[in-house]
Amino acid sequence: MTEVDVNEELRNIENTLRDIISFALNIKYGHDWIDKLKVSDDKKKSWKNKMVEESKRFRGVLIDNRLLYYSEFHDLCNIISNHWDEVFKDIFIEKKQIEVLLDIISSYRVSIAHNRELRDHQKYFLVGASGIIRSLIAEYRADRDNEDSYYPSFQSVFINNLDITNIDDCLKLGKKNYHVGDDIEVSVNVNCPPDIKVKYAIAISKDMFFDFSDKDFTVSNKKRIKLTKEHIPQVNVFVAVKSNQDYHRYKNEDLHEEHYINVLPNKEL
Repeated sequence: MTEVDVNEELRNIENTLRDIISFALNIKYGHDWIDKLKVSDDKKKSWKNKMVEESKRFRGVLIDNRLLYYSEFHDLCNIISNHWDEVFKDIFIEKKQIEVLLDIISSYRVSIAHNRELRDHQKYFLVGASGIIRSLIAEYRADRDNEDSYYPSFQSVFINNLDITNIDDCLKLGKKNYHVGDDIEVSVNVNCPPDIKVKYAIAISKDMFFDFSDKDFTVSNKKRIKLTKEHIPQVNVFVAVKSNQDYHRYKNEDLHEEHYINVLPNKEL
């Protein structure tokens, strides 16, 4: 058997656990899952302090800004245990098995930290334990993985008080008549995978199609538009969302939504 790089194997296990914790809790709680972690505020504060210290130590170098990546191995074990019933039993199935594996891995970490070299059978056990954990995680992800695991998705797109991602509101908007001089407020909310940031673009146009340029995207998720006589009798509202990733769901954006609104003259003007 090929010589086992114990340190590399331990790093891989830790990061695999961090990834699945982020993935699973995001599915369960949404993009603000970190706020719902069953860990103390002091613990989260210690992670933030570590991140700040690293940013100072490696000033000018891009560092990992994922808070969970500043946790310790025992923190990961506690998170899995604390969220077992609502999340992690669907991943690791047998609680006793994963607890035993994680306890042994933890003891190996302590041995290495005290410069005690692992014996061959311990190294091979580590590889086997890593394989079991990754296999269980792979099965879970295969059943739940979809596009929304990688890209933002719409939570709501309001045109005034109507959410056009809701079919009933969408039908209501199609029957509603606005007038010249009315204000239209468009607001967008999205769900995002962990550590993804987005920008928004909102426009109103008589054209059937609208291509947003990079400069159209901003951090603001709202825009107020006053209807004019040029918008009679119908005008289209276009909304797009773009993440900070170097790949996108579509050509140069991740989400796109559009809907027409009816515009009548205002007799009082």
